[in-house]
This record gives sequence, structure tokens and C-alpha cells, in this order.
Amino acid sequence: MADSSDLAPGTFYTEHIIDNKGVKRLSFVCRACGQAKDRRSRLAIHIKAQHPSTGAPAAAPSAADSGAVGEATIPVGAIPATSAAGFFPPFPVDGNLQPSERENHEASPSGSQQVRAAGPGSHAASATEVDVFRAKLQSQIGDNKELRKELAEAWRQLDIEKQEHAEDIKTREGMHKAMEAALAEEIVKLKKMLGV
Repeated sequence: MADSSDLAPGTFYTEHIIDNKGVKRLSFVCRACGQAKDRRSRLAIHIKAQHPSTGAPAAAPSAADSGAVGEATIPVGAIPATSAAGFFPPFPVDGNLQPSERENHEASPSGSQQVRAAGPGSHAASATEVDVFRAKLQSQIGDNKELRKELAEAWRQLDIEKQEHAEDIKTREGMHKAMEAALAEEIVKLKKMLGV
């Protein structure tokens, strides 16, 4: 049976998709056919079954995927307004509007999400790396006012999503503590009833 380790770099990308209940969920999308799955392991099974020939990406990886962001050119209107919360924005750099492969999240057995590496052989992007990335984008854009405006909006959306992500984590932690406190009270009541 395939597992998440069967996913070769360049064969998929991540994207937030709103399901039929109106909930925005992180999905893993096959580059070859666009099929989306809610887990890496399920996408690995799909790719192994439907695209077994090479396991390679349908298109050559972009400069962003190889890490050569500073050497690429950015077409006007190509910068997306939103990106995965709290991580490198998947800016296209060669006209390819598909997000680059970012293994940002993977659902754990408990249902929570764990932070994944931002790229092959690396850990979550540091503040310094983000600053360098911004500086490279600014140098590529130059004096193009339209593209500068789009870039500013993209960063603003990213900051908003980062804040929402942090608030969501804080809310979940508060709920867990409240549940633990309620459970402790129930245990005390039960002990009193049993005369323990």
C-alpha cells in the first residue's frame, strides 16, 4: 500500500479548497490531472494507480521549486492574493500559476495539523529567509507600480492569514483546557458519588 513517502517532489502541490460544507481545508493536488485528496497518503495511492509510468511531475519544476527565486522573472498579474497561512507564499515565477510544492501541513492521527518542511532538506522558513525572499521579489519588480501594488496586497493577505492561524491555535488550546477542567470536575463529582 502506498504511503506519503511515495510522493515524489514535483508530482503534487498543496491548496486550500472549500468543501461542500463551506469549510476551507488543505488539500493535496496531483499535478498531472488536478485530482485533489485530503491526505498525502491518499494522493500517493492515486498517483501510483493513475500515473505509474514515471512518477515525475507533469511539467518541469519552476525556479521557485528549485530554490532559484532570485534568478526568475515575475509576470504582471501572476502573484496570487492568498497563500497557505504562516508559510512561504507560493509565488509563481515562470508563468505557472500552480502553487509550488509546499509540504506545509499533514493531518496527524489526532486530527491536528503539524507543520511540515517548507522545502526539500529545509525546516520552516525563518524570519530572515522571508526578508531575503521579499527583497529578491522587490528587486525583480523594480519600479512597476502595478506589480508592487499586487505584491503589497499578497503580503497583506498573508499577514491576515498568519494572524487567523495563530488565533485559531489559541482558540483550540483554550477549548482543550476548558474540556480538561470540565472533565476534572466530573471526576471529582463521580468520586463523591462513589464515596472514594
